Amino acid sequence: MRAVFGDKGIGDVIRKCAVNWSGPEIDCPIEITRRNYIAGMVGCNAGHNRIAVLIEHCAGNFPLWLAPEQFAVLPISEKFNDYAQSVVDKLKEIDIRGFLDDRDEKIGRKIRDAEVKKVPFMLIVGEKEVADGKVSVRKHSEGDKGAMALTEFVEQFKTDFSMPK
Repeated sequence: MRAVFGDKGIGDVIRKCAVNWSGPEIDCPIEITRRNYIAGMVGCNAGHNRIAVLIEHCAGNFPLWLAPEQFAVLPISEKFNDYAQSVVDKLKEIDIRGFLDDRDEKIGRKIRDAEVKKVPFMLIVGEKEVADGKVSVRKHSEGDKGAMALTEFVEQFKTDFSMPK
């Protein structure tokens, strides 16, 4: 696990992310808790147990730096797909992980699906955003943050991205 997190072990990461941690002792190779499915993981190595505890504790709401997909670009209709793809390309150039949701669905459905997937940031693109060269930002479980230039979003992202100390 130290290869993934540099010189910090997964136990250190969990302890720094968990404000009110009341789970099992992280360094114990056999996790025994009131939840049966973790107690049944005795055959797994200690690293797998630690990852299971981290996933359970976060309930899928990983910190931004650990989220598998950090943003979703949601165009309001297919005529904005080109601009949305350019936004995705610019963010991927600077190593921000995300995807373009170009399905033929209503925007409310796309937002709900991204919320269910627990994507930290949703960037909504419509006629006004294309004309202004901006994106409308929604944060998972917090709602609308307003329209902002992509560079402004990247600065906010970097602030939110910083590792806990």
